[in-house]
Amino acid sequence: MKTRPRIQKQFHHLIRTIPGIGQIIVPGHEEAIETVLKQGCWAPIVRMKAGHEWDAQSQKMIIQPFM
Repeated sequence: MKTRPRIQKQFHHLIRTIPGIGQIIVPGHEEAIETVLKQGCWAPIVRMKAGHEWDAQSQKMIIQPFM
């Protein structure tokens, strides 16, 4: 088996672990990524426009003990 199909298979296994409440963020159109996504996933897919940049910000979370 060639390397690319092996890598795609592993990414497919990874993507299937993302729950339906998660999101999969992918670049515009990448043939290799599309091949993996067509195999199925639980989470919604968010596609970015080609050449679009994005920035992630973290927020401080307050964790309260469960009682």
